[in-house]
Amino acid sequence: MTDRPAAGGIVLRDLVKSYGDSPRPAVDLPELAIPPGSFTVVVGPSGCGKSTALRLIAGLETPDTGHIAIDGVEVTDLLPGRRDLSMVFQDFALYPHMTVAENVGFGLRMRARHDRRRGLAARLVPGGRDRAGTPTAASRAEIAESVRRACALVRLDGKEHRRPSQLSGGERQRVALARALVRGPSVLLLDEPLSALDAQLRQHARAELVRLHREFGCTAVLVTHDQLEALSMATHLVVLDAGRLSQAGSPQEVYSRPANTFVAGFLGSPAMNLQPVERTGTRPDAATGPALHAPGLRARLPCLKDPLPEGALLLGWRPADGVLDPTPGEGRTGTEVDEPEHRADGLVLDGVVDIVEYTGDGRVVTCRGAVDGGSSWAVTVPAEGPFRAAGDRIRVRVSAERLHLFGPDGRRLDTDPAPPGGGIAARSRLGRAVRA
Repeated sequence: MTDRPAAGGIVLRDLVKSYGDSPRPAVDLPELAIPPGSFTVVVGPSGCGKSTALRLIAGLETPDTGHIAIDGVEVTDLLPGRRDLSMVFQDFALYPHMTVAENVGFGLRMRARHDRRRGLAARLVPGGRDRAGTPTAASRAEIAESVRRACALVRLDGKEHRRPSQLSGGERQRVALARALVRGPSVLLLDEPLSALDAQLRQHARAELVRLHREFGCTAVLVTHDQLEALSMATHLVVLDAGRLSQAGSPQEVYSRPANTFVAGFLGSPAMNLQPVERTGTRPDAATGPALHAPGLRARLPCLKDPLPEGALLLGWRPADGVLDPTPGEGRTGTEVDEPEHRADGLVLDGVVDIVEYTGDGRVVTCRGAVDGGSSWAVTVPAEGPFRAAGDRIRVRVSAERLHLFGPDGRRLDTDPAPPGGGIAARSRLGRAVRA
């Protein structure tokens, strides 16, 4: 391992894992730190390497190269049973012939049996450890008490004698959690444990997991492809793309200041609008900032810290940040945005309604460009507002603080100074964004 001491929590350095003759590694993480005591959610599309990373931490997979440290201890070459962690699998992996109590206590019974076979029970001393400091085998009474406490923690009181077939999906999930928590691990790994539950039960289970983490206090790592699950549960969010780290930070930071176009397009429903734009002039104006344009679109941004790079630019904005203007009146072609309007900071663009989706508390209006060459985009409007039908022409404004600009390499371009709230006019405070 490197000369730098490993911090608390989980630290992955130079970690690479490949399968067969695949042209790219399943996991390629130069460095990733998971804060101690955090509820870290690893999110990304299918095949991005999130489950492989979890299995590498657990010791169920062996890395090709790299190092894994847990609470400052190098564990890369340790067996899974010696890493002081527990794992909850996607399918729960319960024994159907065992009761809830037997499933929860299975690991403790196996550990006690193993200890007794090593002869530890014959060398017991007061305090529960032998003279070498090795943990002693737990008694049946101690195991039963640990199982009782674990079942109470996940609210399975009174169901200890039921079998998995007599439980609901949510209850089976809690049995798997109790089995993982009963050992008192320093790290809890969760491999998409909610994917088999229906929507209403998933919402309840998310709240239960957050509560359990708060009460138990261990470092938890959950992998999921569900962005709502990730944003609502995480205290620390990690976004993977093709086995590489795209961004890490708090959920609010990652959502409000995506480091690249992948993160911008992946997080959020509806996804962030990303529209190709061109410069008006070669360098930003020192007083008012750079002006950008595209068919049916005009924008002006606050001053950039650096000149705009050469190549294609993408202007991003979230559908919820758009504000509807009154529909352009009769006699207005909509092919141009009025000259005075695009002198102010912010975005003004015109479109023609294509699809309207009712979501209960709002409507998602998808528009096509108002003129030839214009790109499609979406805006979220209140459900009780004026109804927009297909073919209606609309105009949307977005404040400069809610705009995001990305360069030809897909990376975010920042501006200075940094007002609160996030957007193109805020300086990045994020954690790492490597190999976008």
